[in-house]
Amino acid sequence: MYNASFHNRIDAREAIEARGCTLESLHPYSPDLNPIEHKLAEVKSS
Repeated sequence: MYNASFHNRIDAREAIEARGCTLESLHPYSPDLNPIEHKLAEVKSS
């Protein structure tokens, strides 16, 4: 999940967790966790 401000609101977090889900925050830029970044790097280099 991106660290958008609405994801960090208490009521949003409670609603998500009430449905049995957990939130996992990503670093602002984490290309290693985003598979498309690897393909985009290949396309840009060719």
